[in-house]
Amino acid sequence: MTYGCRHLCNTIHFHQHFVSSCCTNVDGLILGYGKDNITSDIIKSKYSDFIEQLKTGEAPEICRNCYALEKDFDLSQIKEIKLKTFYISNWLHCNANCIYCVHKHLKDENNPITDEIKISDTYSVLPTLESLKKDGLIAQNPVVFITGGEPALLKELPEVIEFFKDMQAGFFQIYSSAVMFSDAIDNLLKSDITTELIVSPDCADRELYKQIKRIDKFDDVINNLKKYNSGITKTQNRVISKYICIKDVNDNEENLKAWIDLMHAIGIKNIRIDVDYDYPDKANSVIPSLFKTAKRYTTFLNMNLELTEMTLNNLKS
Repeated sequence: MTYGCRHLCNTIHFHQHFVSSCCTNVDGLILGYGKDNITSDIIKSKYSDFIEQLKTGEAPEICRNCYALEKDFDLSQIKEIKLKTFYISNWLHCNANCIYCVHKHLKDENNPITDEIKISDTYSVLPTLESLKKDGLIAQNPVVFITGGEPALLKELPEVIEFFKDMQAGFFQIYSSAVMFSDAIDNLLKSDITTELIVSPDCADRELYKQIKRIDKFDDVINNLKKYNSGITKTQNRVISKYICIKDVNDNEENLKAWIDLMHAIGIKNIRIDVDYDYPDKANSVIPSLFKTAKRYTTFLNMNLELTEMTLNNLKS
């Protein structure tokens, strides 16, 4: 028996302090630490050693309990390193302070709520990307997920986007608070590259927004959503507004419908509903009923409603 995973040798994730092969629920194979000089040679060596370890038939400790770990994986199918999927989240600084943030346990004096990132607060992904490009380790039409933290705060965001555009990227997905407007994101949405911008207002009024985000920027977010959404001519490029259901905060029909109405009014056709990670007993709560209401209402308004795979799985559990 040999273990393996579909992410091996084709995925790379730039985390806050380290770079790994995984984007899943485990740290996975550590390829290096952010402020070190992580070259393509180092990455090739790490992958080679790891594959030899997998050949022994033991499941590595760093991979156990990961949903992507497969038994009886055919390691011979890994012919070379060709990185196809890139996760850029090498900073956690944000200009919002969402009560449901998955990184809230990391928000301390080193990760303040801020409108600016200092150079010393993060590391550049560009040297590693250039090294990978030079050695031909990037696959054709790479797929890029930019999360963070808040991408609009990242000074090298325009350069990162241009790098992947030069590499003929096939898809970008960017998560943003939309508190700040980014010309780099806006230009990408108006380009020929398939792009999704995902923003989570989670409500339709200023006071509830302040309660959820713990900042007073609701009007800015709505205005920026309208600006991002205006002028998109390619049907595959989309601004997606997201509503995260939070226990005893916005998990009711009144707030949900008000948010759908607001998105419809400002021209956002694509919406997504999700659930706070810490929401108790999702499958037996009001959540399934809210999803049914949203489905009926968005169909009536001719809007596109999406439920994430993770959300659907949560409702089955």
